[in-house]
Amino acid sequence: MMSLPNQLQVHIPRSSKHSSVSSTSHQDTFIFSQVLCHSKHPMYLVFSSNSRTHYAMKVFPYKDQEMNKAYKREIRFERLSHPNILKFISSQPICDIQIEKQVVRVSYILMELASFGTFSDLLGPTQLFHDEKLVRTYFHQLIDGLEYLHSKDIAHLDLRLSNLLLGDDFKLKIVNFESAYRKSDESIFTKGCKDYRPPEIKNRSCTIPEAADIYSAGIVLFVLKTGTFPYSEDLARDENYKLYEYLANESENFWAAHEAFNDKDPQADASFKELFMGMTRTDPNKRLTIKEIKQSKWFKGPTYDEKELRLKMSKRL
Repeated sequence: MMSLPNQLQVHIPRSSKHSSVSSTSHQDTFIFSQVLCHSKHPMYLVFSSNSRTHYAMKVFPYKDQEMNKAYKREIRFERLSHPNILKFISSQPICDIQIEKQVVRVSYILMELASFGTFSDLLGPTQLFHDEKLVRTYFHQLIDGLEYLHSKDIAHLDLRLSNLLLGDDFKLKIVNFESAYRKSDESIFTKGCKDYRPPEIKNRSCTIPEAADIYSAGIVLFVLKTGTFPYSEDLARDENYKLYEYLANESENFWAAHEAFNDKDPQADASFKELFMGMTRTDPNKRLTIKEIKQSKWFKGPTYDEKELRLKMSKRL
């Protein structure tokens, strides 16, 4: 990963015919504060000298003078607009940045800042799993964002806690569309993320991308509700538990085995178990649809309104 510059002067080459997706000026100075996300394509907290506003900037270095393929994939979704999708502010496919005395060519995407970080970071401090009403509130937001994507013939295919951010409005924001699939794509290329991916993504046989998202959303729900994963792909198979096998076979033994393995009662009532098992069925054709999820008993339970949510999360954070 590139080292963090203190100040970045964006320079657009004169030969570039590309334009930003918003009125953000091409010539701007960004003050870098910290790394928000360590990855192959890091995300930085930056301050724009022009707009006097903090943003999140995702940077995609060129490779062998070629534009990064991940940037090309993600920028396709720049015009998505939904309260539970992180907003794209502007983008630039070709620009030069100076780090110390070296000029580096990159592409970048400027996005709204979700100051409270990822749900992966928040899970411990906020202890969401101790408040079922709070878990349900954020699950509603996840399903709303997912329903919007699917209505646009888009599947995210990388739903996980680290790709769910908490915005300044205390709303859940889906982020990172590098692996996303849209109906016009020739194929699905992602192998998914361990412990979140459905079997058909793992074995590269996915034909219903939307159903793959439902499975991953089910895993996210389980972690938010219980504070633990339903299984781990990295753990050696234990003949006493067989969590993955029990879940794949929709066996009631899964719940007893999970409690024994984690030495913790998942505190899941019948309505939650029915919803989770329905979302994570091995056969994607038999998984619950978003409509069926919304009709489920657990989903219809109480949630916090916006004012209550703000008060609740302000105290927890």
